[in-house]
Amino acid sequence: MARSEILKCVLCGREYSAEPERYVCDSCGLDGTLDVLCDTGTAKSRITRATLSMSRDMSMWRYRDILPVHNDANIPDLSVGWTPLYENKRLASKYGVKKLYIKDDGRNPTASLKDRASAVGVAKALDLGRKLLHAPQREMLQAHSLASLRSQGLKATSSYLKKHLQQR
Repeated sequence: MARSEILKCVLCGREYSAEPERYVCDSCGLDGTLDVLCDTGTAKSRITRATLSMSRDMSMWRYRDILPVHNDANIPDLSVGWTPLYENKRLASKYGVKKLYIKDDGRNPTASLKDRASAVGVAKALDLGRKLLHAPQREMLQAHSLASLRSQGLKATSSYLKKHLQQR
């Protein structure tokens, strides 16, 4: 499978193996975000128009061969992705483009595109054997993470929720 194996710094280009606790580049610090690279050659041979048209998976997981999740049993039960695109001719005309589409991510579990990243993050955490996860402090991202966590029966902590519940 074409799973990610390399992390590459967006600033200096330094490469790292895909280690569980690596988040940023050693040389560039917090500004050194790491891109996740996958074997695109293998992905191109496995993900084709033909394989996609035959797939019955109507979620983002139809692209699992290029996602950094190794155990399919860890994929959250929530249906994420495969949300519709709507062509908007009026906006296309207004902005002078031939075609313009609007993505309706309101059909995701928490009505946001962030459900995709949260689902991958939870599946990856399960790959690494984690049983308790801390949801991010950003209010919007937290809802998505908690939805994915709870769908897998995991426990979660949240400093954001604790802080705001104590204020009430």
